[in-house]
Amino acid sequence: MAKTKSAEPTVPAAKAADRSMREIVTEIVQKIGSEADLDQVVTALKGQKIEFAESTVRQYVSAARGELGFSKPRKGSRVVAEPTTVADLMAARKLAEELGMKQDKLLALVQKLSAFGDLGKLEACLEALEELAG
Repeated sequence: MAKTKSAEPTVPAAKAADRSMREIVTEIVQKIGSEADLDQVVTALKGQKIEFAESTVRQYVSAARGELGFSKPRKGSRVVAEPTTVADLMAARKLAEELGMKQDKLLALVQKLSAFGDLGKLEACLEALEELAG
């Protein structure tokens, strides 16, 4: 038997009237909440009998999580909320001042950076863009 390349999962086509796949995925992620992951969205799409390519859905899930302010912790990491101390508040205020930003603007920036995900990758991308710009 010859090996064949496995295709991405698809289901019978069913057009969602006047809605893009991105809108549908965003709606699903919003309904599931901050714990939404690719498997849950794929299951929901199959339940709605919508045709899709998993790689495209993966991109839309990531974008939707960012737009909705959901940050996905890395596998194996535990997020433990520690109480905010006065020293933390002072450090945050000092950082905002050093950057010449109001706290609300810095908060918006931090949320966008968190939505991007891997800050190491972002840093590498920005460094590469700087090199390309010459």
